[in-house]
Parts: sequence; structure tokens; C-alpha cells
Amino acid sequence: MTTGQASGTATTASRRSLREVAFDSLKGLFAVGDVTCDCAARAVHGLLFSEPVPAEYAWAGTIERLRADLESSSEAVSIALPYAGAKERFSTVGEICRRRSKGRIWGLLLHRLVRGFAPSTALELGTCLGVSTSYQAAAMKLNGRGRLISLEGAAALADQARKNLRKLCLDCVEVRTGLFQHTLEPALRDLGSIDFAFIDGHHDEEATLAYFEMVVPFLAHRAILVFDDIAWSDGMRRAWARLRADPRVRVTLDLSIIGICILGRDLPKQDFDFPSLSRVQAAQVVPHIRRAVRGRLPVDAPVLVVSRGDDELLELVSRRAQHFPQTNDGAYAGHHPGDSRDAIDHLERLREGGAEYLVFPSTAFWWFEFYSDFRRHLELHSLSVHQDEDCAIFQLSGAR
Repeated sequence: MTTGQASGTATTASRRSLREVAFDSLKGLFAVGDVTCDCAARAVHGLLFSEPVPAEYAWAGTIERLRADLESSSEAVSIALPYAGAKERFSTVGEICRRRSKGRIWGLLLHRLVRGFAPSTALELGTCLGVSTSYQAAAMKLNGRGRLISLEGAAALADQARKNLRKLCLDCVEVRTGLFQHTLEPALRDLGSIDFAFIDGHHDEEATLAYFEMVVPFLAHRAILVFDDIAWSDGMRRAWARLRADPRVRVTLDLSIIGICILGRDLPKQDFDFPSLSRVQAAQVVPHIRRAVRGRLPVDAPVLVVSRGDDELLELVSRRAQHFPQTNDGAYAGHHPGDSRDAIDHLERLREGGAEYLVFPSTAFWWFEFYSDFRRHLELHSLSVHQDEDCAIFQLSGAR
């Protein structure tokens, strides 16, 4: 797909399924006939059309359990950057994780890119709490090689990230603290030649382009650059457009939220547009969930959905679907339960309030392992009416 064709992707997607659009872009990417492009194509293809291999699944479960712990944390930490005269600002670990950490699908994308490309050296701008860092480092651990330097401006967040990486025994990462303008060049010089970089943490047009210019001289002959939040603002959209047009960037993948650049002088200049991976995944899973709900549940039965705040998922599943967990007015609670006891108490309150069914999309199956006492509570006090690779449905009413 050329740049000229890319502008028609939205119109094309309206005529064909998101899955078909994504598959066509993948075919074009595989057709480039380059090992690095194949790596990127396999990473995207694997997320959309195949299950993770056991080692990847195990690491994703471990990291997502860490995320759940972080999201439920009320610990206050400073998020102040080390500017002269900067005011001290605080937030909770839970709020930071929910607002700033990349979701599971994007973590898995980073993991699969690193797993397949097997970089010797990698750079990350924007450690935050270390969730995305962990996905990359876990891939390096599975590869048995690789060094990652991750830069974070806020000292307290860097400390949190180091603690989280130690919990996971991911020792191939060095987290450095300070403003990118002070820490980036020393990190580049220490790494020498860079195979892979994830540019995150400062969503500004000119800053993003400046970081690109600083990184490019240190890139290996073949390198992958991943840019986060390419549609964050008009400025970030302009920055992404300029990156795609840059002659040094030979192949790009636009994934709506994340952009991937592949550099290599002998590659043809090509751009590939994809629907958002999360939208494609939802488009694949939701029809199966809807069929299961309609085939096994009474029409208009009150249904709870472990939705992670996805209102569109609720609308597609049932007209009377609500978030789980939720606030008193039915809105998404904004976080996962702190532990099984919290999940059980919340479920029982909603059961007493009239909820009749609880639906787990496949993206929430990790609950059954992480909240093991909650799973046992469901087994004892509810009835499993459906279970397959796409969703699990429990009947709450009349089952005690």
C-alpha cells in the first residue's frame, strides 16, 4: 500500500471488515520480502489472528497481574519533573497506571517485536511504572540476549519502575532518571549502535522530531523505531506525517495509536495503514460474545461485563449490559478490584441489585488466575452457562 492509497483506508474499512483491511495490509508488508518487515508483520499478525505461545502467555499473565496490583494501589508518588522551579505534584500509583501505562495489546505488540527482531540494544523514552518496559524486557529474557536503557523524567516513577522490574527479575534493563534532553545523548553513546527504540513519554511535535534526529545517527543498519500516541494531538499527527515522509524512514506501519518505522537504506519506500489493533480484536471477539449472549441469556436480562471501561463493548453485547466493576451510578469504576474479597463483595452487591449474568471476554480471562478466590466463589455460587475461547458467562440469579 502506498502513501496515496493510505488515505482511502477509512473508506475501504467502511465497505469491508476491519479484519480484511488488516489482512490486506499484512500481505503487502510480507510482500516486501525483508526479514525486519516480516518480523513486524508477524508481530501484528500474531496479535490479530493467532494465540500467544505459552511462554508469551505466561509473561503476559505475570505482567498483567503486576498491572492489576498497580492499578489498585493508592500509594501517592511525586510526578514532578526536574525542571528549575517546577512545582511538586502528586498522584496515586493506581491513577498513573490507569492513565499512562499502555494497555495489554500494545504491550504484547512491543513484546512480539522485540521477541522476533531480537535486538542486542534497545532504548525506551518514558519508563513510567515499567509496564511497557517489562513487556520488552521479558522478550529479551526469552531471547537470551539484549540490553535496554529506559529513560524517565520523574525520579519517583523511575524508582517505582525499578522496583517493579526487580519483582519480575528482569535484570536486562537500566532505568535512568532525568530530563530527556540531559539523559538521551549519554544513553545513545553508551549503547553505541541501537537496534530498537520505543519513543514515548513526551507527546510534543517538535520534541518527538528532535528525539528522532538524535537517535538516527546511532541506529544500526536495520532498525525499528516505535512511536507512541501518534494521534495524541494535531502536533503529534503532524510529527507522524513528517516521519513517514522522511526519506530515511523506508517502511511505516500506522496502527492508529502507535506508529512503527523501519529504517534500512536498501528497503523500498512503503507505508501501510492498519485499523487500530484493539478495534480489530474487538470486532473479532464481540460477534462471538453477542451470539453466546443471545443464544443463552433471556432478552434484556441485566448483564455485567468485565469491560475495562469499553462502552462500545457494552452496547454490542446487550442493551442492558453494565460495567463490572462499576461506580454507584453504573459508570466504569476506573480500576480493577484490589483483591478477590473486593471483587466478591462488589459482585454480591450488584447481584442483590438485580444483576443476573456476568460476562468475561477472553481479554479478561486472567481474572480467573489472579483473583483465584473470586473464581472459586463463582464456581460455588453461580452457574457457568457458557465457556469457550472468546468468553465465559456465569448465571448469577437463582444460583447460590
